[in-house]
Amino acid sequence: MFCEECKRFETDSEGVHGCDAPCPVWVYSSQVRQTLFPGLDAGSCKFFKPKEGVNKTEYTKERGEAAIEKIFAELRKAEAKHPGWPSDPVHAAAILSEEAGETVQAAIDYYYGRGDKEKMLHEAAQTGAMAIRLLLGAGNYLDKKGGGA
Repeated sequence: MFCEECKRFETDSEGVHGCDAPCPVWVYSSQVRQTLFPGLDAGSCKFFKPKEGVNKTEYTKERGEAAIEKIFAELRKAEAKHPGWPSDPVHAAAILSEEAGETVQAAIDYYYGRGDKEKMLHEAAQTGAMAIRLLLGAGNYLDKKGGGA
C-alpha cells in the first residue's frame, strides 16, 4: 500500500506522490470517496493534506509496518486466549464493536487527561485484530437458517 519509490503516502494537491505514483484514495469512485472521506474536495487530496490546524500524521513504510505488527501481535494473543470464534457474523461483529467501543473510551480518557496514550493505542490494536478475525472468519459464517456463505 505504501509507495515503494518514496515510502510515503503524502501527496500534492493533485493527489500525486512526490514520485508521481497515484494517491491511493483516488482509486475509489467519487461516491465511495465521499462516503469514506467526507472532507475531500473534488480537486485536492485533503485526506493526506489536512486542513490547517488539523494534526497531520506522517505515513511512512516503517510506521505502517509497526502499526500492523501491533495488530498482529494482538491477533496472536487473542487467538491463543480465545481460540474459538463465532460461526455467525452478528456475534463476530459484536466482538469487533465491543473492542471499538473500548478504543473510543480510551481515546476519550486520553483526550480529557484521565488515561494515557498507550492504553488508547493498545485498544486500537485490539480493534484491528478483531477486524482481521471477522474478515478471516467470513468464509465460515452461517446465516440464520444455518446456511453457509
